[in-house]
Amino acid sequence: MENFDTTDGRFDGVINDYLDANEDNQFNLETTAIAASRVFSIPQNSDALALAQNNPALVKMWNIFQKNNELQKATIDQIIEVQKASHAFIQIINKREMLQAAAIITVKNQLNTLSIENQQIYETIRKLAGNVLQRFTQLEHKIEHVEAVASLTQWIQNLKWRKYLDDPHTKRFFRILDDFYINSGKNFTLQNLESLKTALDQSDIEPFKEVSLEEFTTNLVDEWIQHDFHGSIKYSPYNENYNFKEINNKITLPFLSSIYLIAEEYNHHMERRYSVDRIRDDIKQAALCYMKKDCGIDVSARLEYYHLGIELLNGRRLIEFLDSPASAVSAVKSGRSAAITSSISSVEIDTSQERYKEYLDMVNVLVCIPAQAAT
Repeated sequence: MENFDTTDGRFDGVINDYLDANEDNQFNLETTAIAASRVFSIPQNSDALALAQNNPALVKMWNIFQKNNELQKATIDQIIEVQKASHAFIQIINKREMLQAAAIITVKNQLNTLSIENQQIYETIRKLAGNVLQRFTQLEHKIEHVEAVASLTQWIQNLKWRKYLDDPHTKRFFRILDDFYINSGKNFTLQNLESLKTALDQSDIEPFKEVSLEEFTTNLVDEWIQHDFHGSIKYSPYNENYNFKEINNKITLPFLSSIYLIAEEYNHHMERRYSVDRIRDDIKQAALCYMKKDCGIDVSARLEYYHLGIELLNGRRLIEFLDSPASAVSAVKSGRSAAITSSISSVEIDTSQERYKEYLDMVNVLVCIPAQAAT
């Protein structure tokens, strides 16, 4: 067994070059940090090679740190090197303060829910998770006493009219996340996240109460099947334009992906007209088995509702960027001049509404170019 924090800085150059190249590409920064946080569940033995070769998070990190080697011919020593590099990656991106608040919590959640049998590795990863959370805590302590955006303030003032308490617990949780997502304008500043805590608290969901992933998943399936599955899932981060495989491979957030798996399994079982009891049991087993065996998650691990909500909000935002105008920019970049390509990144997420507006203006300019040429 080799420790992850004994790299002597040998990965720092590659990591810093990657971070510099993607400093304006928050999508890449976040999804890479998420992938980096997920590779430690792969055991350091040859029996894990088959698992590693089919692990989307490992594939992403391999393409950064072992890109000159073929993954299908990987050795366990090379896998360990990727794990070491991923450990260093999280340390450096955290130190350089390149992740937004929601992404910090997302990475922390991944680290704290890994199933790791080796005690030394487990303690190393828990320490890393603590360092990541400390960064979020520092940001909270620096929070300015300014109001959230007006739409959130109005939302909080009118919570009782939203009648969240009329809904069962899980639907209520997702409805609050959905309303926050819309009213915040996808702007997850710490000031705005304070409104999320308030909304949860005033709707009888204790923000800092912990729930295990197994308990949440089980309750979710039970409730959705009992209370109109499709009417409930519409408030979740589920987006019917994407399937489980796409989300699992491109974003590598297991809990988020499990919602897509639940939806697909439900539709599959309903088409075959299975009994309600069988549908319920099979879906639970599929979701929990996926998280435990495919993703190396300890489903008994507990997360605060507030932090779980932040992870799901962040996952929903990342999903929307898969289908954002930025994807059109990627296609334009390959055929435009260097001046245009240097002016905008292929995918950019920024919580600053001002910069986001500038970004959209750039996209509109690029979209108009072909139309002008045609005339």
